[in-house]
Amino acid sequence: MHQLGLAGDLAALHPELPDGLYWIDPNEGNARDAVQVQCRMDMGASCLLPSPNQGPEVRALEGAAKRAQQ
Repeated sequence: MHQLGLAGDLAALHPELPDGLYWIDPNEGNARDAVQVQCRMDMGASCLLPSPNQGPEVRALEGAAKRAQQ
């Protein structure tokens, strides 16, 4: 299994790519688990963006924590 180190590896493979948003598939398997990252190619830096699909899970956990404190 080959995993990209995000912007650093992507920039090394394709130095012509500009900074911007990219979809990265961490395990090169099913594209449904791809994550969107903001890449700064000139710095070899990446920032993972939060997924809106995870929001309801967080709220559910927060609600459970509040009920447990009561």
